[in-house]
Amino acid sequence: MSSRLGICAPLAPPCPGIHAAFRAFYNVTPFERFAYLACNQAILEVFHDKRMVHIVDLDVVPGGALQWLSLLPALVARPGGPPFLRVTGFGTSGSVLHDTGNQLAGLASKLSMPFEFYAIAKRPGDVDAAADVLSKRPGEALAVHWLRHAMYDAAGDDGATTRLVRWLEPKVLTLVEQELGAPGDGSAGHDHGHFLDRFVSALHHYSVLFDSLGESQPADEDASRHLVEHGVLGREIGNVLAVGGPSRRGRGKFGCWRAKLARHGFLRAGTGRRAQLVAGACPAGLGYTVADDHDGTVRLGWKGTSLYATSTWTWCPSPHVNQVS
Repeated sequence: MSSRLGICAPLAPPCPGIHAAFRAFYNVTPFERFAYLACNQAILEVFHDKRMVHIVDLDVVPGGALQWLSLLPALVARPGGPPFLRVTGFGTSGSVLHDTGNQLAGLASKLSMPFEFYAIAKRPGDVDAAADVLSKRPGEALAVHWLRHAMYDAAGDDGATTRLVRWLEPKVLTLVEQELGAPGDGSAGHDHGHFLDRFVSALHHYSVLFDSLGESQPADEDASRHLVEHGVLGREIGNVLAVGGPSRRGRGKFGCWRAKLARHGFLRAGTGRRAQLVAGACPAGLGYTVADDHDGTVRLGWKGTSLYATSTWTWCPSPHVNQVS
């Protein structure tokens, strides 16, 4: 550990081929498709009759445009035609944000959908004053999407990020999380700022994830599997194992989301048809499982071990909501 102090810093600039690696991950495993499908369905349910729509993506990752590229045609197909769509993306890579905006703008043009994209090259947890970087427009329905990495701080401090989300007052918040903890213990609430806890949780999570990948892509020499293992999962593991240095901080990570978000005025929404849609998208016979908690959370796992979860939250303002995180 001492010899690697500061070497495995998280949030490094994207390496060549990272877009291809994320696209391969999307194609060879159902996890990305599961998350995108569940979150997009929740957004469509809330925006079914809205004419002005604003989506704030708190962590635009390489290949992240795939989620919104699949949402745009569904918005166009709504009764009454497409809404005016605005997308704001946070991220630490200017090139990733630029590429995402270009891809979305290109598709929106083909679909004749009014569209705007705004890039904010910051982590949402590092924003000092939300009003300085984000604007609210009268009559605009707003959704926030949060791809939350529990083992490294892609979005920055969770408390600061949650305060930003609360300031936005979205009609819907979609949250995607890695499910952590020992297999079968149902726990996702570890303190991942400590190296040992982070290592043990990562060991369980990625062991099952690699097993599921080997089941769906059994050939070791498969080019897509190689891309996923080295270009996506390997980089994530490097971030998990990063030790020391000013850029490696695990503090500010929430464990109990129900209590934390409730204090900021959010309530879980029902799952609706999302669990059924996700189950239908999973390939049969490979051990993938879908669980519906009926409280706004849909979980995807492999052979009984939950790996990813999506939850849906609604903003419910109250004069008694605690304004302190």
